[in-house]
Amino acid sequence: MTSGDRMRRAVLIALGCGLVVVVSKSLSLPETALSAYLVLFAARSEAVETMAVAFGLTLAALAAILLAIMLVMATAGSPILRVIAMFSVAFGAMYLARSTPAGIVAATIGMAIFEVLSVLDYLAYPDLLLRGLFWLMTVVLVPMAVLFVGAALFGRSARRLLSQAYERRLAAIGQAMVIRDGAAFSDCQRLLLSDAAEVTRLREVAGRTGQLDARAAARSRTVEAASARLLADCAAGNPPPNTDANRAALALETNLGEADPRLAALAGQLTDGEERAAPMEADRTDAVRFAIKATLSIAICYAIFLVLGWPAIHTITITAFLISLGSAGETLHKAALRISGCLLGAVIANLCLLLIVPNLQGIGGLAVLTFMVTLPAAWLACGPERTAYAGLQVALVFFLVVLNSPGPDVDFAIAWGRIVGILLGNLVVAVVFLSLWPSSISNTVARSLDRAAEAIDAASQAKTAGQSGVAVNAAAAAIAAARDTLFTLRFEPNSRSAFSVLASRADMLQHSLLNGNRSESVRKNH
Repeated sequence: MTSGDRMRRAVLIALGCGLVVVVSKSLSLPETALSAYLVLFAARSEAVETMAVAFGLTLAALAAILLAIMLVMATAGSPILRVIAMFSVAFGAMYLARSTPAGIVAATIGMAIFEVLSVLDYLAYPDLLLRGLFWLMTVVLVPMAVLFVGAALFGRSARRLLSQAYERRLAAIGQAMVIRDGAAFSDCQRLLLSDAAEVTRLREVAGRTGQLDARAAARSRTVEAASARLLADCAAGNPPPNTDANRAALALETNLGEADPRLAALAGQLTDGEERAAPMEADRTDAVRFAIKATLSIAICYAIFLVLGWPAIHTITITAFLISLGSAGETLHKAALRISGCLLGAVIANLCLLLIVPNLQGIGGLAVLTFMVTLPAAWLACGPERTAYAGLQVALVFFLVVLNSPGPDVDFAIAWGRIVGILLGNLVVAVVFLSLWPSSISNTVARSLDRAAEAIDAASQAKTAGQSGVAVNAAAAAIAAARDTLFTLRFEPNSRSAFSVLASRADMLQHSLLNGNRSESVRKNH
C-alpha cells in the first residue's frame, strides 16, 4: 500500500467515525464509543470485502444478541447457571477463535455475550437488560451502514488495487532495465518481498467477488507470475536488456499473455495447501490449551472486577478477550502494543477532557474532535501489522473516555477506571500465557520457511517461465511472512538462539530465491 492510499483510507475511516458520533448522539443511542470503534475495526482496504465484513458483522451481532437474550432469560434466576453459561461461552468462543477462520469475530461475539451476562452483577433487573439488548442492535447497525455506504461510494475495488500493484511492479522492472544499478535492483527486491502475498490475496478476492471473469482471472495469474519472475531477475542483478524487443515482450507478457492452464493449480498448492489440510490432532490440542488459558485469564480478570467493585474497570475482561493469542511472543507483542497505545490514548483523551471538551459546542464539535483524533490513529492502524494494533488502541481509549457519556462531559474518574482496567487485563493475560503451557511462535516461522523452500525447489525444477513465476511469488510471500513472524519472536523470553537460527535460514532462502530460482531450461526459454 502506498502512503497516499494509506492516508486516503485513514481520512475515510476518520470521517466515518465522526459521522457515527453525529448520528448516535443525535438519536441518543447507547455505546457511542463502541459504534465509532466498529468503523475502525471493520474497515478493509478493498470495497467489496469491507461491505462483506459489514454485512457479516451485522448478522453476527444479531445472532449474539438473540443468544444473549435466551441466556439471560434462562439464567436470570440462578447466578450459578449464569456464571457457568458465561464461561462456557468464553471457552467456546476462544476455541473457535483459535481453530477456525472465524478468529477475531468469534472472540468478539463471545466477548459481547459475556459482557451482557456480567451486567446482571450490578443490575438487578433482567427486564431492563433485555430492553437494553434490543437497543444494542442499533449500536452495530449505525456503523455498519456507514461503512457499507462509504465503501460503495468511495471504496476501491480489488481489481483496481490489483492493477495498481501490477503497475508498480512493471514500473520497477522498467526502471531496473534502464538504470541497471544497485538502487533499482534493491527496489525490485523490496517490492517482490513486500507485495507478493498482497497481490495473490487481491487476485483471490477479486475472483471470489466476481470482479474478474475466467479470462481476466487467467490473465491476472499470468501477470502475477511474469512480474514476480522478472522482479526476481532484476533483484538478482540480471534484468532483461533494455531493447525495444524486450520492452515490447514485457508489455505483451504482462498485459496480454495467455495463462498457462497449470498456473492456478500450482499457485493453490504453493500458497494455501496448508490451510486446506485437515486439522491435525496436535492443532486441536493446541486450540483446547489456548481456550483454557484464555478462559482462565478472563476468569481472573472477572474475579478482580468483582472483588474491587469498581464498574469503570469493566474493560479488564474486554482486554482479556481481545489480546489472548497463541504464542508467548504474540501475546507479549500485542500486550506491548495495547499498553503503549493505551497510555498514548489516555494522554490524548485526558488532554481533550481538560482543554477541549469543556469548550465544545454541541454534537458537531464532538464529531470534529473525533475526526481529528481518529485520523492519526487510523493512519497508524492502516500501517504494517507490527504496529497497527497500537492505532486501534489509541482510538478505543479515546472513544471510551470521551464519547461514552450523554454529552461532552468531563469525568476523570471514569477515564482512570477504564485505563486501569486495560492495564490490569494486559498484566493478567501476560502472566497466564507465560506460565501455563507456554508456546513459541518459532514453529510458525519454521513452517513458513519450509513453504518457501518448497516453492524455491519448484521454481528450480519448473519447465516453463509461468510455473517458475508462480513459485517465485509464493516463495517471496512465505519469506516475507516468516520475517514478520520473526519480529514477534523477539518478544519471547530466551528466544535469541532460535531467532538467530531461523533468521539465518530466512537469509539463505532469500539469497537462493534471488540467485538460483530458475532452472536452465527456463533461463534459456526466457
